Amino acid sequence: MCVSGLGFASFSLVVQPGLAPSRAVGCAQAGVRLSPLRAGLFDVFKESDEDKARKEKEFQAIKDLAELRRNPAKMAAYEADRDARRIEQMKLTRAAAAELKGENVEVVGYAEKAVDAAAGLPAGWAAAVDGDGDTYYWNKATGVTQWEVPQ
Repeated sequence: MCVSGLGFASFSLVVQPGLAPSRAVGCAQAGVRLSPLRAGLFDVFKESDEDKARKEKEFQAIKDLAELRRNPAKMAAYEADRDARRIEQMKLTRAAAAELKGENVEVVGYAEKAVDAAAGLPAGWAAAVDGDGDTYYWNKATGVTQWEVPQ
């Protein structure tokens, strides 16, 4: 390719070797010899060994899944394994979410907060939970509230 003035001379891509002109036409450097193109048509599409291995692995996974679908017993075993993996992943996700929310914090010394709301309360008393998750007790008739379990 050569530049003449402010415009650029046009050129074309030659795919087959030996078809390139031997001299540049219309350029100031008329004695420049163009080298023949040495690439084949499909050499542009060469892929790396890593890409080939990745594609082969993906294709093998597709073939394996197609084989599983043809065999009901193998498919049932695969689905059971898949479901077990999903359940385990959900447990890990919930545990991580609980840790972020602080739900896994243990409070020592406030055993009465762990009392079941319906168990062992005198008549007229009810249990409620505040915004922090702590249990308190209130008397419906008098409106009295307290943290301790009523006797």
